[in-house]
Amino acid sequence: MLDSGLISFTFDDFFESAASSGAGILENYGKRGTFYISSSLLGNTLPGFSENIASAYTIETLHSRGHEIGFHTKNHVDLSKSSRLTIMKEMIQGNTIKKITGIKSTNFSYPYGRSYSRLDTFAKLLGYTTTRGVKTGLNNRSDRFSLCSIPIYGHSLDEKSIADLICKTVSDNMWLIFYTHDVINSHSRFGCNELQFNSVVKQAMSSKARILTIQEVVNLSKLPSNQ
Repeated sequence: MLDSGLISFTFDDFFESAASSGAGILENYGKRGTFYISSSLLGNTLPGFSENIASAYTIETLHSRGHEIGFHTKNHVDLSKSSRLTIMKEMIQGNTIKKITGIKSTNFSYPYGRSYSRLDTFAKLLGYTTTRGVKTGLNNRSDRFSLCSIPIYGHSLDEKSIADLICKTVSDNMWLIFYTHDVINSHSRFGCNELQFNSVVKQAMSSKARILTIQEVVNLSKLPSNQ
């Protein structure tokens, strides 16, 4: 099947509401998302958020339902301000997530979205196949590192702009990656509520784009071009 654009829904950190409401909305449409986690923060809170980061049990449940678990450093560190040693220590996954899911993630998102070529060099050395930041824009299907993305933030959500982006994704055969953090009525400034998230997913579903996890997009490159 020829593609007419690809769309991925991703979650950074990620909070319990992302795993319940966010994942639930995607599942209602028969789709799955990519959830990036910092391994040392399981079940903890972050300043500015009203709920806990997902627990090990939540991650195991999400994974069993077909969602992808990506990596987001061990301690949610700003790698752009870190030494080489800290970068390596933070980007090496260890066994925490693998013990929960049974697999090692090869997809990574940068805390605070700050990415640059030096960090991507480390990512490649450590075996990651994609990295994602928060630079605004669309991606070519062949792009893999410092991927651009579009926020779903309730305080600034513009449905017309989202519709235009989805239209461009389809018409130009691009890859659109959305991201958010929490999906709850009392959301942080880095999240949205259920109605807003559902609206974006519904628009994506109404388009001719394929909605895939990050890993599923990577897997497409392994298929013959006519599949």
